[in-house]
Amino acid sequence: MNSEIDNNQSLKAPIAIRQITQIALYTAAAVACGYLLIGLPNVELVSGIVALSGLSLGSWSGALVGVFSEAIFSGLNPYGLPFPPVWAAQMLGMAGTVFLFGKLRKLFDCSPPKTRIFISVAGGIAGTLLFDLLTNLAFPIAMGVKTNAWGVYLLAALPFSAVHLAANAVVFAVIVPVAFDRLKARI
Repeated sequence: MNSEIDNNQSLKAPIAIRQITQIALYTAAAVACGYLLIGLPNVELVSGIVALSGLSLGSWSGALVGVFSEAIFSGLNPYGLPFPPVWAAQMLGMAGTVFLFGKLRKLFDCSPPKTRIFISVAGGIAGTLLFDLLTNLAFPIAMGVKTNAWGVYLLAALPFSAVHLAANAVVFAVIVPVAFDRLKARI
């Protein structure tokens, strides 16, 4: 009986180690790609990398990548640490994007390439809208602005969100489906 337990435990350990390693690698890639384009406001590759982690690792492990990536990227941002509610919103928004892509995995797998592009862009836009809404609402909360003035903050953020949506639409159309096909064999 003991040898059965030992054998089962030794079989589980490599899977856990592999999963932790994949989470760490996706997190490192997302953070590195975040800094790559840091000089371009609202143009980023982090969302695409973490979406790939959702497709590869599933919703829950991928969500960890989203949280860790934003925690590190924003926490060590050379432009400064965000207000705590904004930081929390960034982590939650990115985790939401990844969770969505984890749920899209089966659909992604069985779809032809052109449909994958559509699914990727639609999911990317949904994730970007969630991220922008959460972070744009977190700022007036952090500043103690009364709720009746939050609309002004959301309106002022529209041009930035438009750039973010357009840039992410390109990332999710061009990079995510191709990268997923390349990574699929290794998953």
